[in-house]
Amino acid sequence: MDSPFEYVECPWGDLIYGTKAQLQQIGIGIGLAFPGDVGGPKRKMTTFDPRGFKCSVTLNHCGEVTVFSVSIPFPGREEQPTGCGDWVTFALGVQRRECSWADEYKGEECALVAAGLVPSGWFPGRPGMRKVCVTILPDGSLPIGVPTSPCTAARTAGAKCIKRSSESEFCVSVKLPNDIAHARSAAVRREHIAWELRMAALLRPPRIDGPLRAAIIRAAADRGAGLQLVWSKPRFVPAFVLPPQGPYGR
Repeated sequence: MDSPFEYVECPWGDLIYGTKAQLQQIGIGIGLAFPGDVGGPKRKMTTFDPRGFKCSVTLNHCGEVTVFSVSIPFPGREEQPTGCGDWVTFALGVQRRECSWADEYKGEECALVAAGLVPSGWFPGRPGMRKVCVTILPDGSLPIGVPTSPCTAARTAGAKCIKRSSESEFCVSVKLPNDIAHARSAAVRREHIAWELRMAALLRPPRIDGPLRAAIIRAAADRGAGLQLVWSKPRFVPAFVLPPQGPYGR
C-alpha cells in the first residue's frame, strides 16, 4: 500500500497530510516524538517548519498507515470569514451576534432569563430538561416525544436551541426566516470570495516538499517502467449466428 502524501496550498497557509517519515523528510518534527508515539503527545503537537513558521501536527488517522495532518498558517494574513458577525451588547450581561441562519445570544442563565430569551429553569441539565440541548418551539412550547423524534417546528423561524457554551454561560440560537437567512448566506459567500482573492494576491513562501515530491514521481515512473502491455487472444466460443438478411445476404 502506497503511503499517502498531500500538500494543499490554502488561502491561509499550507495544509499537509503524510506519514511521520514523510513529514520528517520535508523537515517537520525531526527528532521529535509524534502524537501517538511513546513519550509523545496524545493527539497534537506544535513545532516549526524549515521556513521558521509555527505549525501544528495532529494525528489524523491511525490504521494500516498512520497519517498526520500539518496546519501551517502564514503570519500576516487575514483570518478566514466565519459567517458570523462580532458580539455586541444586547442586554445587561447578554451579547448577541448575527450568523447565517440564526441570531445567537450568550450569557449567564439569570441574564438570559432577565432578557426574556429563555424561561427560568428551561436550560440544559435542569430538572425535567434535556442534558445537552433544550429546544423551544416558535409558539413557546417544548417538543413532545423522545429527543430523536423528528420535529419540523424546531427548524422553523423563531425556534430556539439552548446549549451550554462554558462553565457559567449558555448560548441561545434563534432561527431566522428563510428570506433573511438566504440573504445573509449570500453576503457571507461574497465576503469569502473577496477574502480568497485578497489572499491569492499575496506572495506565497516557497513549498517545502520539493525533494519528497521528486522522489514520489521517480518511484511512480519506476513502477510504470516495469509494466508490460500483453495482448491476449480471446478464447473462441462456438455460437449459432444467423446469416445476414436482404439482397446482400450470402
